[in-house]
This record gives sequence, structure tokens and C-alpha cells, in this order.
Amino acid sequence: MGENRKLCILADDLTGALDTGVKFTVAGLKTRTVIVDDPLTLPTILDNDEINVLVLDTETRALSSSKAYEKIAETSKLVTNLGYDIIYKKIDSTLRGNIGSEIDALIDILDLDAVLLTPAFMEQGRMVVGGYELVRGIPLSQTSFSKDPHTPIAESYLPTIIASQSKYNIKHIDIETVAKGSLEIERKIIDAIKSGYKILTFDAATTQHLENIAIAYIKLRKDDFKLVASGSAGLASPLAKLLKEDKKRSLVMIIAASVNEISIRQVEKLISTTQIPYIKIDIEPLILEPTKPYPYNAYVKKIVSKLKNGVDVVIRTADNRNEVDEVLTLAAKKNMSKANLRNIILETLTNIANNILNMVPHLTKIIVTGGDTAYAFLESIKAKHVDIVDEVLPGIPLCNVKLNRGKELFLITKAGGFGDENTLINLYSYLKNK
Repeated sequence: MGENRKLCILADDLTGALDTGVKFTVAGLKTRTVIVDDPLTLPTILDNDEINVLVLDTETRALSSSKAYEKIAETSKLVTNLGYDIIYKKIDSTLRGNIGSEIDALIDILDLDAVLLTPAFMEQGRMVVGGYELVRGIPLSQTSFSKDPHTPIAESYLPTIIASQSKYNIKHIDIETVAKGSLEIERKIIDAIKSGYKILTFDAATTQHLENIAIAYIKLRKDDFKLVASGSAGLASPLAKLLKEDKKRSLVMIIAASVNEISIRQVEKLISTTQIPYIKIDIEPLILEPTKPYPYNAYVKKIVSKLKNGVDVVIRTADNRNEVDEVLTLAAKKNMSKANLRNIILETLTNIANNILNMVPHLTKIIVTGGDTAYAFLESIKAKHVDIVDEVLPGIPLCNVKLNRGKELFLITKAGGFGDENTLINLYSYLKNK
């Protein structure tokens, strides 16, 4: 899962849970399916940090609309509290069940901007054209599903079916838009959200159409839109592949605050070799104007912008040892002790890092140089505990850090004087591919 993000699939029956979950297993993501009798038991069932994809069979298809709403509301609230920050609402590819009321529950509980929905599943002959669902070319209401003993289908027009079950406005996105690609789909989604639509249904007649929708969904989520994708195993398939690829492109942030000459050279070699951009934090204002508000937000904005565009970042406080000496000299002139200077710098760095972590929740890979910096960072993020996972290089551990709401960090800490000039390059390469 991209940067250790966790996905929860909410399915209304067992076969649907399994046929969708298998798409993520095939993509190489560790997947578990759980039948939900009582949502309150989930915290005890899910004590496994290695699960990337949780598939929940809520058994809500045959419930009343109000009971289905209540169960999905309670379940979604619990799984998000457990750290599952992506929800996929699996629906029946022939639109049986309480689709509208379950989507309403997700919109209400998760405060969503929109739900993106298409039941298309080409491998099983389901597609949506002009808003109408076709099963092997036949309108849905003219197939045997129209006579289902529990949930008969008397309509083929997708928006009408959902509108009959939901309290929210629905906008349908036509096949011409979907065929143009993800950028055009993104534009239509944003326009629809601005116009107050909460449920967006989509035409889809090819696997490429589904991939276009999935790409748009992933991109808009990275742009901080609060979205849930909803569909059959058809839409789940490209989504699984994209999330797996996202893991390979995982982001790394390096906090290089050690003033040891070895560490400074390692940072310089990393930047020159990999072309990773760096942001240098100006220390002088902390000395010259200690009572004036420091421009944290300006640094945070620059760094967050790079990370959200898929670019790794180095945060540093000095380009070379001469700059370190200049800062120390300036502090001495202002009667600021080295200890006080160190504390102010560490507080500044950790404030910036904390803001970045809050704004980029899928950033979960960090390298920190310098023992004082590592301690201050762990203290600032209120780490519950640190599990040592591996020794990457002699004396340099990889740690797993548990945070609130189930979030985890992969953290490498390196003492300032450890290693040779290629050490940071090797650590970065290791963590990037972890």
C-alpha cells in the first residue's frame, strides 16, 4: 500500500468481499477478510500491523435500509480510528442491496467530498453506457436479476437506482469524459463537487475506462479531496495495481540536522548523486530575532508541495562546516549558549516536521541524522514505542514507530559521525525500496 497506507474494503456479502479482496492479494498486498457480526469486536480481531488490506463482510445486503446505514456508519468509524485511511465501498455489480443508504453513511461519518461509483465489471460482462447498466449487452432490468427473490431490480438507469436509495444529489459522468482520460475526469469531479454533488456515477465500457477513473481518484486524494471509490471487483482491479505501484514510489524525508563534518559531507554526496531537492532552514532569525514569530509555514508549504508531487526532500540547516561555525559565532555574540541554540534549532525542526506529517499523512519513511535530533523528533511526535526492525548498516537501525490512530513510520536514525561518504546514499536507497 502506498507508504504503508491501509485500505478497508466494505462489502455487503461474503462472495463480494472475496472476489474483490483477491484483486489486492494478486497485486501483492497482504489481505485479510473478516465477517463483521458486531463492529465493536473489530479492534480485538485486527491486532496485526502487517495487514495492508482489510476486507469486511458487513452482511448488510439483506438488512433494512436503516439497519444497513447504522452498521456501515459504526463500522467505518471504527476502521478509520484503527488507521485504515482509504475506504473502498464494494457494491454488487448488478446493483442489489442497500447501496444508497450505505453510501450515505460513509458520506455522513467520513465527511466526504464525494463518492465515485461505477459497478462496471468487464470480465463478467457488466458495463455502464449512457448511465444504463448492461449485462452482456442486455439492460439490467431485462435480465434474470430483475427477478431476484430478495432484491429484485426493476430499473437499468444507474443514477435512478442510487437516487431511490440516497438523500444526496447525484451527477453522472458520461463515457465521452471517461474515455478522454484521468485529467478530464478530475476536472469533471472537481466541478461536480463545487456544484454540491456528493455521489458521482460513471460510465465504463472498457478496462481502460476503469483505470482512468482509478487514476483520477488516486490523484484527487493526494490533492486532499476526501473521496471514497465504490464499485465491484471491476474498479477494484486497477485500484489495487495503482496502490501497489504507489508503494514502490514511496516518499522519503531526510532530516539532516547533525553538524558533524562526516554527516554534512554525506548529505552533500546524497544531494549531488541523487538530485534530491533540499530545503535549508535559516537559523539566523532564531538568533537575531528570538521573540519574533518564525516563518514555519513558509518552509512547511515548500516541503509539502514537493512531497505531494511525489518528490523526496532533504531538510538541512547548513551546507558546510563554515556555515555551522558562522552560526555559532553569531550566537556567542548574542550571548546565546550552545545548549540554548541547539534546543531552539531542534524545536524549530520538529515543529516543521510535525506539520509536514500532519499534512502528508502517507509520508511514513524518515531518515534522521544526529542523536539529539532523533530524540527530539520522537518526543515531538509522541511515539508510543520504537520497535527495532533491522540493522541497515553497522550501528544504524531501521525502526518501526507506532503513532496515534494506527499510523506507523519507518525510521532510520544515524549518529552524526557514523559511516563513510556513501552511507546516506545507501540508507536512502534501502528505505526507498522498503
